[in-house]
Amino acid sequence: MYFLKKISLLVFIAATLGTASLPSFAAGKIENATTAEVREEIDNAVKSTEAAIEAVQNNADEETTLGFIKAAKQASKKIESNRLDPMRSKANSNLAKARSAVKKGQKDQATAFLTEALSTFKEIKTLF
Repeated sequence: MYFLKKISLLVFIAATLGTASLPSFAAGKIENATTAEVREEIDNAVKSTEAAIEAVQNNADEETTLGFIKAAKQASKKIESNRLDPMRSKANSNLAKARSAVKKGQKDQATAFLTEALSTFKEIKTLF
């Protein structure tokens, strides 16, 4: 009888824990981006990077320049292609360095990093 009580308690606990954890799965990605959407995001990244370069060269305020850099980085996050990931990472790294240079007031370095990111995005565009 003692053994039967232990077994039934263990089965009850296992069943309770098992049913409670069923709906707690992580929400996954709903769908992948289409080819047209990826092309559009590549174009958006190029346009935002060009706008950031113009903003730096025209001595625009820091907030505007950082906004363009952020827009380029957000657009690049939607570029979903495994073969382009290393290049996208390189461009994002240059955008981060440009952002840091803008915050420090180093406009020449920011322009150089943005130009490098722009050339990488254009290369991504030709490869895609």
